[in-house]
This record gives sequence, C-alpha cells and structure tokens, in this order.
Amino acid sequence: MKNKYNSMLRKVSCVVFLMTVSMSIVFSQTEKSEKTIVKDNKLFYIHEVEKGQTLYRLSKMYQVSVEEITAYNPTTKEGLKIGEIVYIPASKQAVEPKTVKIDSVFHTVEKGETFYGIARKYEINIETIKKANPSISETLTIGERIYIPVTKGVTTEKNDISSPILYQGVKKSSYTVYLLMPLRLSEAATIEPLRIKSLYDYNTVKPFAFIQFYEAMLLAAEDISKKYSQTKIYLYVEDVETSTQISELIKSGKLDNADMIIGPFQGKEFSILCQYAKNNDILLVNPFSSTFDSYNALTYKSTTTNTYFGEAFANYLVEKYPTNVNIIFANNQSAEESRQIEAYRAGMQKIIDKSGKRITIQEVNIKNGGISAIKSAMNNVEENFLFTFFEGELMVTNFIQNLYSAKTENLTLVAPEKWLDYDNIETEYFMKLNTHYISQYFVNYSNPKVIRFIDAFRNAYDIEPTLPLYAFQGYDFTYYFLSKLCETGTILESFDNNEHLLSTKFKFVLSPTNKNMLENTYVHIFKIKNYKFIDAFSDNELSPPKNNPKPRR
Repeated sequence: MKNKYNSMLRKVSCVVFLMTVSMSIVFSQTEKSEKTIVKDNKLFYIHEVEKGQTLYRLSKMYQVSVEEITAYNPTTKEGLKIGEIVYIPASKQAVEPKTVKIDSVFHTVEKGETFYGIARKYEINIETIKKANPSISETLTIGERIYIPVTKGVTTEKNDISSPILYQGVKKSSYTVYLLMPLRLSEAATIEPLRIKSLYDYNTVKPFAFIQFYEAMLLAAEDISKKYSQTKIYLYVEDVETSTQISELIKSGKLDNADMIIGPFQGKEFSILCQYAKNNDILLVNPFSSTFDSYNALTYKSTTTNTYFGEAFANYLVEKYPTNVNIIFANNQSAEESRQIEAYRAGMQKIIDKSGKRITIQEVNIKNGGISAIKSAMNNVEENFLFTFFEGELMVTNFIQNLYSAKTENLTLVAPEKWLDYDNIETEYFMKLNTHYISQYFVNYSNPKVIRFIDAFRNAYDIEPTLPLYAFQGYDFTYYFLSKLCETGTILESFDNNEHLLSTKFKFVLSPTNKNMLENTYVHIFKIKNYKFIDAFSDNELSPPKNNPKPRR
C-alpha cells in the first residue's frame, strides 16, 4: 500500500509534461485564405505564412497594400516567419452591425417541421443535412438542434441565426494547451501513506480529490497522440486553486501563448481568468462550474444546467408519452430546491409550449403535507411524474418507504442520481416506483470502450477508476477538446466527436445570455428494470445483470 501511494505521489509531482505528436495532414495555403475573423468591427482574412512568401506577395494575393498589412500586424515589418498568422483586412469598410457572414448555422426544430421543409428554408438538399448530422434519427424531435452547412457566402440577419460559428479561429499545425486544476501539491508532503487503508481514506485526502482526473487525462492524451499522428500539442498542467494563484499565473506570462485553457475548476477563479483570456483571444473550457462571470470570453461551458435538464426531460415526455401527463415538483422547502425547481420548470415550459401537448405542472410542499400532499396533486387518469431534489440518506430512506407503502398508481418517480448511493434503500422500491434518473454523467460498464479504459487505468495506476473521483470525466474532457483542436482548430462551435467518450456527451448550443459562450445541453435519462440500468429513450440495456442486486454505477 505504501509503495502504491508513494508511486501516485511521484506521478502527481510531474505536473508539467510535454506531449509532441506528428501530423499526417499538411495544410497548404498557396492561394487566398477563405478563413475570416471579425475584429474591432472589421473583417480580416486569416493567413498562415508559407515558405517563400513575402509581404509584397501577400499584398498582391489579397489586393491590399503592404502598409495596410503591417498596420494590423506590426511584427511583420521585421519579416515574415513560416507558420506565422497574419490578419489581412478584407475590406476598408466596417462590417455592418445588423449582418454577419457565416459557414454554418444551427437550426432548432419546431413543431411540424420536416427534413424537406428545413432543406428548402436553407436552400440545400436533405442528404447534405443528414451527412452533416450523422447521429440524427429519421424522426425529428421538437427542440432538437441540427447543424446546417449553409452555402458559402450566404449572409444572414443576426436574429435569424440560431447558433452560428461564433469565432472563426485559427487552424494550425501545433497548439499550446493549459490545464489548470487543484492538485494541492503543497499538501502532498503531509500525507501519511500508511494511514490510507481503504477507498474511503483515499477520498479524504485533499491532494487526491482530482488525481484520477489527472491520471485519466494522461491516458486520453496518449490516445490523442496515436489518433492524430501529425499534430503537435504542447500540454501543460498547473496546480491552481485559489484566486491568488490564478492571478500570479496570469502575471507570470506563462499563459500568453495558449490556444486553449481548460479550467480552473472553481467558478470564482475561472471568472478571474475570463477577462485575461478575452483580451488575449484564448479559447476557454469550463469543466465543472455552474455559474461564473465570463466577461464575454470565448468559452465552452461544459456543465449542463438544470434548465437544460428540464428541457431534456420535457422532450422525453413529448416523445414517449402520447397521452397527457401531470408533473409534480416535491419541495422540501429549502432555497436550493426552490432554485432547482424554478430552473427545471423554465426548461420544461419552453418545450411544452412548442409541442402543443397538455402537460400540467404543480408544486407541492412535502415538508408540511408529506405523502398526502403528493397524492392530492396526482391525477388518476394521466401519468404522474414526481420530481424530487432533496438528499440525505435518512430522509430519502423514510420518504421512499412511505411513498412505496402508499401504493400509488400511475406514478413515476424522478430522483437525483445520488440516491443510488444510499445502501439502505432496497432496489425493488425504486423499480416499483418506476424511478427515472437524470444525470450528465453515466458509465455503461458493458461498453467495450469503457472496459478498455478501465483495464488501461488499472494497469497504469493499480486502482479502480470512478465517477466520484473524476476519472471518466478526466478522460472525456481531455479527449474531446484535444481532438477538437486537431480537427477544427480554435473555432468556437458545436463539435460532433462523442463516439470515444465514456461517461458523457457534449451537445453545445449558443448561450441565451452570452453571444460568446456555448453551453452543454446533454443529459442521460435512465431507469432500473430487472436490476439493470435501462436507457429511458430507447429501453436498451445499459449494464449487464449483476450478482449483486444493486446496479453498478
């Protein structure tokens, strides 16, 4: 045991590493670039300098003067460097504020829309839409977002754009990425390995809180290096937790040349980074924070909010339940529950209003009314969905036992995923109540990719990877965003590359409150049937039968 954890500490101490990969695709730019960016209300071409190119040659290629190029790129006065990015003015006139030139949009499906109608609207054929959306089904779902590859040169009013490519970005042969995470290395020397005798003890050691995220990140980086064999990614890890640490890191200048920064993991510290990143055109990824001030920095917000949880479940109801349904929010009268209910209700109402379906929403006070308040709110004809948000093993155990004893008909319980961790509750109770769970993360242990990852993690670190210790999330975040750089560059757009991920998917949409941020909307909806996890949408089995009657997460 002592040797194993000493080995872990040695691995944690190597927090800065360099991953260099070669790349199979060589990008040629002997002609005028088609990549553009809007800066200071002006449109610029993005040109990557090639061997033998000069300022005079670029001026002729883009039909602008050498003086105009050097005015916006002062360093080019000393000469051009191979691989250097040069911003060349496309026009002397400012870009009109009412219009924006785009390569693509996202269309949100509304009631009654078909592939044919959408294709006609954007003047493309149906096959082009399906090819651009390989995971789309033949039946469109209300609220579903579809990638539309609009014909080059089409100009669209801003109000008509559901979710444009917000930032053209730069496609390069190499990228610098920083991961800022709380490893707490300063506390590592105080760890007493002999006192760590169980997984519980392991969980109580602060420097181990995100160690599995870091370890899984290394495995994902290795997989990326094999798949994208000719791109160079310089990946650095910094131990950052406090506001002072992030401010000092910014001041040091280490991050100045970053193309992408993942983290920090806390909202307050991430907000500090946003202002800096905005001024330096650095693409940000926020892994776990629900709220933060982005200062309009170019940001991927990876945590799915409760509003999107509500949208997802409303879509599920519209698709799976042809009859009318009744939604009951059980409030145990805490401020946090009230905030969650408000967010869920807003997301659900958005989908319900578009669907034309009769879905009623009620809220009951179970702190005072208990199970009787729930029964009074139920409809004996329609299906009833009871949403609960409170936690605590003793409280949940009593609630489930009482609800089970009430023998209510036509009731589906929608519970927090954390309830699955409570060992005192019989799984049979959850099955009898047709319990559904909503979560951003779920691991299907019968998935061959998951099995391979677990074997690799065990072999590398001699310990089991888990969701609570962020192993699966560490792999998914690293693999997704590094592959994004290799395939598309620093473009802020929805990116369909989820096939290799283990515990989540990323389905990004334009934030309704921030034009420079994409928010993840993906959630899992699953239930237990015959002591197995079942995908609620497809009814497909997500995990094989286990000897232990409590399903494995």
